Amino acid sequence: MKAIIMAGGEGTRLRPLTGTIPKPLAKLCGRPVAEYILDLLIKHGFTEANFTLRYKGEMIERLFENEFYKSIDLRFSYEDEPLGTAGCVKKAAANFTDDFLVISGDALCDFNLSAVLKFHRNNNAEATIITKQVEDPREYGLVISDNHKITGFSEKPSYLNCVSDYANTGVYVLNPAILDMIPDGKMWDFARDVFPKMLKENRALMSYAEKGYWCDIGDLETYNKCQRDILSGTVSCEINAEKQADGVYANSIIPENVKITAPCYIGKNVHFGKNCIIESSVISDNVTLGMDNKIIDSVVLDSVITAGGVNAEGSIICEKVRIKENVSLSNDSVIGESTVIGENSRVESGVRVWQNKTIPADITVSNDFKYSGKNKIEISERGITGDTNIDITPDFAAKTGCALSCLHPNNVLVSCEENNASVSLKNALISGISSTGIPSSDCRFATLPMLIHLSKLMLADIIVHVKAGIKTEIIVLNRHGLALTRSQERCFEGGLNRTEYRNAPWDGFGVVGDIKCADELYISMLNHISEFKSEYNIILNCGNSRLLSVLSPVFERISDSNSEQLIITFNNSGTKAEFRLGKDSMMNHDKLILLACIDIFKGGFDAALPADFPSAADALAKNFGRKIHRFFNCSNDSSDKEARDVAESETFLWDGAYLALFILGWLTRDKISLEEAASALPEFSRENRVVVINCPPQRILSKLCKGKGKTGIGEGITFDRDENRVLLRSNKKGNALFLMAESASSETAKSLCDDIEAEVKRLMLDI
Repeated sequence: MKAIIMAGGEGTRLRPLTGTIPKPLAKLCGRPVAEYILDLLIKHGFTEANFTLRYKGEMIERLFENEFYKSIDLRFSYEDEPLGTAGCVKKAAANFTDDFLVISGDALCDFNLSAVLKFHRNNNAEATIITKQVEDPREYGLVISDNHKITGFSEKPSYLNCVSDYANTGVYVLNPAILDMIPDGKMWDFARDVFPKMLKENRALMSYAEKGYWCDIGDLETYNKCQRDILSGTVSCEINAEKQADGVYANSIIPENVKITAPCYIGKNVHFGKNCIIESSVISDNVTLGMDNKIIDSVVLDSVITAGGVNAEGSIICEKVRIKENVSLSNDSVIGESTVIGENSRVESGVRVWQNKTIPADITVSNDFKYSGKNKIEISERGITGDTNIDITPDFAAKTGCALSCLHPNNVLVSCEENNASVSLKNALISGISSTGIPSSDCRFATLPMLIHLSKLMLADIIVHVKAGIKTEIIVLNRHGLALTRSQERCFEGGLNRTEYRNAPWDGFGVVGDIKCADELYISMLNHISEFKSEYNIILNCGNSRLLSVLSPVFERISDSNSEQLIITFNNSGTKAEFRLGKDSMMNHDKLILLACIDIFKGGFDAALPADFPSAADALAKNFGRKIHRFFNCSNDSSDKEARDVAESETFLWDGAYLALFILGWLTRDKISLEEAASALPEFSRENRVVVINCPPQRILSKLCKGKGKTGIGEGITFDRDENRVLLRSNKKGNALFLMAESASSETAKSLCDDIEAEVKRLMLDI
């Protein structure tokens, strides 16, 4: 049996550990990842393994220079240029005639490969994907299957998008016929190209759920976790060291004056100074530790030398590092290969020092030399949020501005609320943008609707609004007010967490424009669409006094003081509106959106609405022979591209004033009253609920949808109950579920919410 080990990736998220080595050579308890993989193959009877190589591939070939490891023959296949997962496998397996295994070279597992092969053959599968249930599905490609038959995929989704928690492990059994689907010499990927095509052609594509251990070593956190799992026996594998106690393995003599606390691995030729304390750590070969060192929850790689009084807690110290006296390394710090750290220095939590650097004596290193980020930052529904000047500081705002360059915008428009904290954070953010060479524009106190309008005029790709109070929100949107796609979010989060952006040279900073006329340009646009005289006496209501002062002249101009009173209420950001006629006739924002859609339908066009907007919109569209296109809160792929394209022209979706004028305009033009227009709307009411959860959301969603609802790879699941509809989806952070029930009756909608919420809470008790 033959196997292909994919080992060509650069491992950027593991840097600086992989700054000098390929990921398969990263050591786990003294041995490279590649050896653990080969041991597993040998255990299940494989006789040949072929490495696909690109990044620093010669180092892997040099490790196995005899083209042999224990009882398995080795081959090496190089990519002259990136070919993707499928392209490199086709090149390596060109002469294969039997089923073969594909396995990632940067993951640790103890899968029962013999059972997988048997399953594959018994089911006459052309391809079998080994899956594994995971806690957090957002970093994985997910597999959706029915009785082992694969029915869909979802690639690294937001919690909003996933109902499955079975990850594609990157371990496949393939029939050689699959190779015919892969073009020669082209970038081609299994997850993106081959498997979706097999699904479309209804070929024998199967899923095998493994219960064994699997850890994708994608970042430094999982790199540490793998080693703890090896020492604790969580993963079945060989540890090349003498077991001295439960969880303690050593290839060196440990002096009596050295304290070792499990789990620990001690490599060959390790020398300890007096009174060293080693707790829950891995010490690799040829390491020399000075006296009174304290190494806790850390990984110390080959040939490291430390002087006396060194304290390392939760750190990774790469090969050939030299650490002088009384140095302190804080939690989650990483020291790159061949770096020298001067005496009495401190490396703070989360800091990564690149390889071959020299840290002077007596300093505190609080920022990365190349990569930064202490806590993983995620984008929520309200953007980036945190306590003002604690989580969201001017320094953090500047880094956020730098990270925006990862979206490759041609221009970024930035505005803020009218207070000192918002102004300070906005200015810092703009400075960060400029430092990467990207042009930006300071739009001062423009509201979100104003900012969206400006972005269209200036063809700016990205808009940002800073709103600071006790807590700060940094809202980042695309030009037309649409939320960032999942792909954009991941790029942005990568910039925030791993500083994956470039710094401009001193003469390459981006131009910062000063937009002083945002109000005037916005008012001009509103005046242009309101060249009519309304048949209502319009009264405006808004908690934002500045916005109210901007909008009042526009609506006063079209108001008829002798007519029936219409109260229009805007939210503080100006993005939503509500109408009230008299005391009892109130039209909420949802109904106003549907009124706007009626005018679109009457013009012979379709409309686009968010995926979680009530389905009453679809019934209304059908009455006019038109269609509603749905776009997602966080698009995971291009499946909603048409809807997003349509939504770009629907300014009323993000602008309450525009929405109000749009409706009043067509009522005046068609000479009908608001009541007459509203009579065309279907009866509907919706109840919204947020349910805080204590387990991964996909666990709950997958149980709820079995035999009850309808699911897809969009956002969440829906239930149709007696002509009523319930939508249930996760929030972006995965710690709560958003619940929306829709019915003709508000009481029924509330009751449906109560029922589903109770069911969710019952399920949490069982998970």
